[in-house]
Amino acid sequence: MEGLSDRARLVSAWYAAYFPEAVRLCRLYLGSQADAEDAAQETFLKLWRKLDSIENRTGASVRAWIMKTAGNTCRDQLRKPFRRFEDRTVRPEDLGGGELPPADRELRIDLSRLPEEYRTPVKLVYGRGLTVQETATRVRVSKATISRRLQKARGIIRRSMLCTEA
Repeated sequence: MEGLSDRARLVSAWYAAYFPEAVRLCRLYLGSQADAEDAAQETFLKLWRKLDSIENRTGASVRAWIMKTAGNTCRDQLRKPFRRFEDRTVRPEDLGGGELPPADRELRIDLSRLPEEYRTPVKLVYGRGLTVQETATRVRVSKATISRRLQKARGIIRRSMLCTEA
């Protein structure tokens, strides 16, 4: 790292420490490893551009800023026209090859097609093991809203699975 500025060393250290976690978070949102890596890279570009304002903030950790920015970057990507709900598809390579049983594979595809407001609570509660209250706090909505979204998501997936069996 010789020859790098203090600024570059700082961002490199944060990249080494937080990039894998940012990619995991982005993969939860986007479903694709390649898209997740792109979004995480974009997150660190934003960090580089806003470094002065981040260093001057008090009370918030760098990790929290990175994870919040990574989530916002993913939401921005999901809003782009080519990523609209109806057009999103999951490719077999996005699911880790042929390792998943067909039922799990279909469930993963169904989850990727859920609207974000339902997909996020499902991933946090069932994927990360957070409680409904922890999820509500993280998403900044009421506990009842999270419960309703989980119920709605289960109904959507159940109907989808019934349609594919018919």
